[in-house]
Amino acid sequence: MFPRGGSSGELEGKLSVNPEELIGAFGYIMLPNYLPALRVALSIEKPEDGIELCEELNDEVCTDLVLVAKGNSAVVKQLIEAVIDAFNNSPKGFGSDVESLI
Repeated sequence: MFPRGGSSGELEGKLSVNPEELIGAFGYIMLPNYLPALRVALSIEKPEDGIELCEELNDEVCTDLVLVAKGNSAVVKQLIEAVIDAFNNSPKGFGSDVESLI
């Protein structure tokens, strides 16, 4: 049995995961609009190719996620603000306040 959060000492450093294989194995359970951002984050696709894939899906959120994966701080800030707004406008704020969420 492997220790929690790691691999056995015998296998450590010998296992590698190809990101393309990982997406191939588990991509079917992901929403299609997340895959372009994941591919950009894993350096499988260039950001402009990820954005092109999002445009084919006609999905603005997908494009924002690719820009976040690219490191666009303005879009990161917009998404943070959207999460805070959704939190503030939810019933009972999920039982907490924005400061604890942050």
